Amino acid sequence: MNRITNRCCMNLFIQVIFKIFLILAILAGCASTGKINETDEIGSLSQCIAYARKGQYDQSITYCDRAIERNPEFADAYIHRGNAYRSLGQYDKAISDYDSAIELDPNIYEFYNQRAIAYRKIGQADKAIADCNKALELNPGSAEAYINRGNAYTNKRQYDRVISDFSKAIELDPMSADAYFNRGLIYASVKKQYDEAIADISKAIEIDPKSERSYYSRGLIYDAKGKYQKAVIDYNRAIEINPGFANAYAKRGIFYGRIGQNRKFCSDLEKACELGSCKYLNVAKNVGACR
Repeated sequence: MNRITNRCCMNLFIQVIFKIFLILAILAGCASTGKINETDEIGSLSQCIAYARKGQYDQSITYCDRAIERNPEFADAYIHRGNAYRSLGQYDKAISDYDSAIELDPNIYEFYNQRAIAYRKIGQADKAIADCNKALELNPGSAEAYINRGNAYTNKRQYDRVISDFSKAIELDPMSADAYFNRGLIYASVKKQYDEAIADISKAIEIDPKSERSYYSRGLIYDAKGKYQKAVIDYNRAIEINPGFANAYAKRGIFYGRIGQNRKFCSDLEKACELGSCKYLNVAKNVGACR
């Protein structure tokens, strides 16, 4: 048991040192020139990462391409290019890049985590679970791996395992908003344990108060419990954070319809339709509630 623990700790230590050296190399390049030196693979990778952070994934891929051209054995460049492909929904290309990174460096647990996400996106839950298991073998303290495995178990409808994995993630990282949010959704949608669900999503909001999905989801749960005033407060908050949140307008509109505020009811449904969700407005028009 001690040998296994020591090996896991050593693997994690090596990975941390590798990342530190990479960051120091990027910073050194910036400090020496006053700007990123894009003539080597480190500079190209830093540009790849910078564009990805801005959501400009095509540009990100271009710079990762350059990093790989300059150093075909640069595992981090494959990982970041894979992440960009995944963000664009090009999962096969993403998995191919993750394969390349893992082949070059099979002892980095994060590489398996990233590939697991892509496998789940294309419905290959068993492969995603296998990758999460490998990530946990390399780093038993990875909360992200438990979250990813829990998500994959969701695809397989193994909900007790889902809750167990999200709970383990929370134990490892009590500040993981994703783990609380995901567990809360399972409590609500599968277990119908609404109080537990509200407690979890409220904790997610406490950790990340700018998450419109958390407010919206908690609003839905309050709706299910018949606590409509609390629900509409959450829909309002979701809309404040994201004024383009179509479903939040629709659900708020339904609340206004319940209390007889027909003008606000139709206005919110029209806004939801304008943003791409027209089903509620169409129903309202069919029954003559809105023009």
